Amino acid sequence: MSIHMNVKDWTIKLDHIAVSLLHAKLNEKMRVFERNSTAFSTFWFIFYCLVMSATGNFLCPGNYTSPPNSLPTNVHSLKPGDIKILAGMGDSLTTGTGARATKFEDNMIEYRGRSFSTGGDATYISRVTTFANILKLFNPHVDGFSMGLGSSNSMLAGLNVGQLGASAKDMPAQAHLLVEKIKNNVWMNIRKDWKIVTILVGTNDLCKFCEDKKTYSVENYKKYIRRALDYLHANLPRTMVNFVEMYGIEKVREMVRFSPKCERNARLHYCPCVTKSDGEHIERKYAAAIQDLVNSGRYDTKKDFTVVIQPFLREMSLSTCRHKAFDSTYLAPDCVHWSSKGHSAMGVALWNSMITKVGDKQERVHINDQAKCPYTKFIPTRLNISDTGIIPIPKPKFPGGHNNSSFSKLSHHISVFLLTTWIFNVIYY
Repeated sequence: MSIHMNVKDWTIKLDHIAVSLLHAKLNEKMRVFERNSTAFSTFWFIFYCLVMSATGNFLCPGNYTSPPNSLPTNVHSLKPGDIKILAGMGDSLTTGTGARATKFEDNMIEYRGRSFSTGGDATYISRVTTFANILKLFNPHVDGFSMGLGSSNSMLAGLNVGQLGASAKDMPAQAHLLVEKIKNNVWMNIRKDWKIVTILVGTNDLCKFCEDKKTYSVENYKKYIRRALDYLHANLPRTMVNFVEMYGIEKVREMVRFSPKCERNARLHYCPCVTKSDGEHIERKYAAAIQDLVNSGRYDTKKDFTVVIQPFLREMSLSTCRHKAFDSTYLAPDCVHWSSKGHSAMGVALWNSMITKVGDKQERVHINDQAKCPYTKFIPTRLNISDTGIIPIPKPKFPGGHNNSSFSKLSHHISVFLLTTWIFNVIYY
């Protein structure tokens, strides 16, 4: 018995040593090279993908991809590695507006490559921890992510169809545009490829509610979101939609208080309601309306489509310490949009929310959080909570006896450890 316990202990130790050392070293090297040249960053991304293809996802132990010839046909049996296409819909937060701006005048530039949901610039290892870059860890061949800067019509926008200034009424049009883009892309198979669509919209609705309560009413918000989701439901098979709930006007007010210039600019150009009490907590009514829509089962009538609400922005706080002011480094110069650092924090929050069971999801962004490994067999949805397949990924089990199974697993881990050692030599020398 003690012999087999030693085998198990050593294999787990080898796993942990390989993962922690390689991850730390690549992090260090990527930080140095990214300062000097994009070409080096590209080189390390290719190198990273080669290592992943050789050893699997060494950042998370477990199986997160279905066999190539047996992809799931049910969205409630979907694994992260099964996702082939990702897309984003929404407003300026989805477009990455101002994400890499260093001065106030650059706030209107759309840095879609740093968008929290679809941004594919750099890599996770280089600390650009967008949702897209995290997903690449599980499927390096995922498509649809955006790069660089530009509008939704630019070649590098990918499937980020968000628009600066968009509100709920623009979502049906964005849904139509998204479906057309996928249909017209020769590298994408709209019927066979699994897709993740992230929707974040509501900032402009709540920022203008005080001026036009009818146009930006809860009823209209729900109506337009319903039309968009209905269209996706009818025209986009094999799809999971992440609907991200928006934070309230009081959070916008808290962000722009960093400077009089930010507050004045927000009031004049972005959010006229930021200094008014009308519409306080309207975002909660927006959220409740969409919860009713999703919980009605309207989007659970097909086995290959579902909508999951991700609530991590409900009580958003960008402070590093409890009860402290927002950390301004997570904001763009206009104090309304997120910086690249902010988008990375939101990308981690979206990922962690998506892999958390419905009912257990956090309602607050923890900006110092790291991306977590999935602890369920499938991506959690409303309908697979009690599914027997939704279980924590088991640790390796070793049957009794001095058999080939134990030693084959041990030899596999030793091989990974030796490969890691060889990589260190290449990096060092």
